Amino acid sequence: VDHAQISGELCRKWKLPEKHALAMQYHHNPFALKENDLACIIHIADYIAFQCDLDSFIDAALYQPDEKAMEKLQFDENDLAELVKEVGETLEQVTQAI
Repeated sequence: VDHAQISGELCRKWKLPEKHALAMQYHHNPFALKENDLACIIHIADYIAFQCDLDSFIDAALYQPDEKAMEKLQFDENDLAELVKEVGETLEQVTQAI
């Protein structure tokens, strides 16, 4: 059992739409779902969180975004790098404000 499976079950327990539960449950493998836009978004958000050190469970360098998810969302590596930078800067500002 991992956090993806737990998040899917929590969505169901909280009576969120099943498509949300499935997206959470399959965000590590978004193309296991037929309708996967939301799972792709969560997958990329998960990647950004790892790159910004929001989860130190695994080495961020080992966690790579799914190329098909990036294509589906029309992201390229530059877009992703810019998002990581922006999120990192925002986190730094929030940390300093606290």
